[in-house]
Amino acid sequence: ARDLERYGASRITAIEGNPRNFLKCCAVKNHYQLNRTQYLLGDCGVYLDECDKRFDLVVASGILYHLFDPIAALENICRLTDVISICTTYYHPTLQGFKFTGETKPVELAGLEGRVLYERANTQIVKGKKHGMDKTVWMFDFDTLLAYLQVKGFDYEILMRRERQEPFAVRTRLLAHRHGALS
Repeated sequence: ARDLERYGASRITAIEGNPRNFLKCCAVKNHYQLNRTQYLLGDCGVYLDECDKRFDLVVASGILYHLFDPIAALENICRLTDVISICTTYYHPTLQGFKFTGETKPVELAGLEGRVLYERANTQIVKGKKHGMDKTVWMFDFDTLLAYLQVKGFDYEILMRRERQEPFAVRTRLLAHRHGALS
């Protein structure tokens, strides 16, 4: 939020699902006087479902792999904006930091036949904290995430992709924009 305000964002809405992290966000907001930033405590999926505002940019940073329904979240994000910044961990066979159940489910969207999401038990503990809102979550693999964006009418630029055999080091950062949105 600090960088977004510094670069001129007139209004920022940020959603945090973890109460302890929400309090940290509020402390940062007060310390840096982020007067154009509003932090909300809750489930971003519910917020996205109910939201009817348009945004110049939606930043999905470290959230997609914590969601029970990342497809619905991205569907809503695509409905609310023409520009998306995504930073996410994605499914990869070498990813050791998560416990996968072995279950997959098809992505039910025309143009993505044969694509699946991978289920993982939401038992990830980082510094003593459980992440996510549900007992299990579904993760994109890299190619399915990119294909989804294309089917939804977005071009993308991969800013970073890292696949190392470390527990949580399979990540990407990308910028996606609806065809012609940044012309």
